[in-house]
Amino acid sequence: MLGDDDMEVGQPKQGQASDVAGGRRLLVNASWLGAANIAVKPLWFVFITVACARVLGADGYGALTTALSLGAVAFALTNFGAAQYIVREVARDSAQAPRLFTHFLSLRLLLIAMAAAGVGVAAWALDYERPLVLTTGAVCVYHAGLTLTEYARAYFQAFEVLQYEAISVLVEKLLVIAGGASMLVAVATPAMTVAGMAIGTVFTATGVLLFVARKLVPERNGLDWPYAKSVLPALVPYGLVSLLGMMFFRIDTVMVEALLSTVAATQYGLPFRFVEALNMIPAVVVTAAGYPRLAKLCSEERFGAATRLLWRIAAGLLVVGVIGAGVLSVISDPLMTWVTDDPELQASAPVLRVLCWAFPLTSLRTLLAAVLLSLDMPRAVAGGLFGGVVLNVGLNLWLIPQLGVTGAALTTLACELLLLAAYAFLCHLRLRHR
Repeated sequence: MLGDDDMEVGQPKQGQASDVAGGRRLLVNASWLGAANIAVKPLWFVFITVACARVLGADGYGALTTALSLGAVAFALTNFGAAQYIVREVARDSAQAPRLFTHFLSLRLLLIAMAAAGVGVAAWALDYERPLVLTTGAVCVYHAGLTLTEYARAYFQAFEVLQYEAISVLVEKLLVIAGGASMLVAVATPAMTVAGMAIGTVFTATGVLLFVARKLVPERNGLDWPYAKSVLPALVPYGLVSLLGMMFFRIDTVMVEALLSTVAATQYGLPFRFVEALNMIPAVVVTAAGYPRLAKLCSEERFGAATRLLWRIAAGLLVVGVIGAGVLSVISDPLMTWVTDDPELQASAPVLRVLCWAFPLTSLRTLLAAVLLSLDMPRAVAGGLFGGVVLNVGLNLWLIPQLGVTGAALTTLACELLLLAAYAFLCHLRLRHR
């Protein structure tokens, strides 16, 4: 698995120096974003998990969790792979950024409207009661602001200036927590709590979009329909990766609510929040910091350097993942007692003991997906996710009626393991010939 940088005469020293510089930049970027997440994610976790669960109760928190999960699945369509595509293309050639910014922002606004309509249809088809319908409506505004913020952050990642993304994370989470907590205390309903959170994402989206437009892509192009038509076919596989990835990650909660009850959705959604909080680590190390560097190395056909970076990141993620899952497994009972005094919610501790082991699997699976995207294999990633979603739905339909929320947790674990194995096999096949 040697690349050109490993074989050419006189190239190793230059390649090694470039590797060191690239590794240093990756570390600095990960440090910026990691510090921002460490500063605000505990506050976010306490708010969305502890405060909301205690104040809203089992039914209210179940409605909140179900609506947020449904919105996350529907609004995964709004990315349509643009973030991954932008990062890869701008990492290869920064001159493409102005043209990409205009076209993909227009596309994202159109897809936001489609996603909101999809949420409305799903709420009607699932026969949601009025409180849950109102909550899903607020969730649409919340996710609209969030998806526009994430669109702007793709340019921070592409230009490898994650200090700006770190600032946006701080601002977004503080505004969301402030708005949501204010409504939680004043009104104590899931719909108004999400409405307060939505204010934070809308303000953040406005600020970061203006910043990117003025600082990173000041010379923007107008809409060019022939160019847009030429890009869309290449974008479709990336769009499927985003949509199927979110379905794979979120569909369990929606199915638990549909097959069991809102309370059961809370018993699954509450421990899921802990795993979701830990997934901040692969999001920072892989998605934000590692993927742009991997994409650049692969575009330069420096596959030896990309392989070395892959192994280094994988080793770190595996150690952190196993330690994190082990700690959560041991402290699950006292942790749930601390989070809530509701006996129905405290009963979700066994679910956490199973679900926490998905964390190391998800971390490694995210890394291998980034490698495959860097190797220009989005169809392989999308195909794996499609199989994972089909398996996820099938196992949930079988295990949830028999084992309840524990069945959903076991399904998540099995699907993550199989998808990780599939991605590892594909990476091995592709890289061993390089």
